[in-house]
Amino acid sequence: MKQRICIIAALALMACGCTSSDDEQHNPEEIVPKDTTFVIQQGSDERPTWQSPDYAQYGPTMSVFLYLQPELLPYSSSQDLLCAIVGGEVRGVADFDSDNNGFALTIAGNDSDETISLNYYCDRLHRIFTLSNWTIFNSDIAPLGTGATYKPIFPL
Repeated sequence: MKQRICIIAALALMACGCTSSDDEQHNPEEIVPKDTTFVIQQGSDERPTWQSPDYAQYGPTMSVFLYLQPELLPYSSSQDLLCAIVGGEVRGVADFDSDNNGFALTIAGNDSDETISLNYYCDRLHRIFTLSNWTIFNSDIAPLGTGATYKPIFPL
């Protein structure tokens, strides 16, 4: 009788004896964390070919650091891009800085009081998020090198 109990106990331990590292190998990281209560829709946008402007063609610049909003952070990757649009032209492009969860962006302008819009391309979602009329260009607030910080909220 004792032998049967020992054999049953050994079989039960073998069946339940998987480690967390075994679990991680069989369940790769998902794009959406398990504690997320909503899912942002997947898009079909292709990676944009935004190019940084020739800053010498413009007057003052505005240097900012933009943190990615918490709802988009789980989807972020090193392939993400941020683009600033001023007067209908691309005036700044930045790659995602995963160490700081945001973008260091230099925006070229000609005059103060021009409206800046932002486009954020999320590579994992294949989607461009647009924030029209985000702020007014003002090189006095964030001249080159100061890196004023912002956390814009993109419509999801």
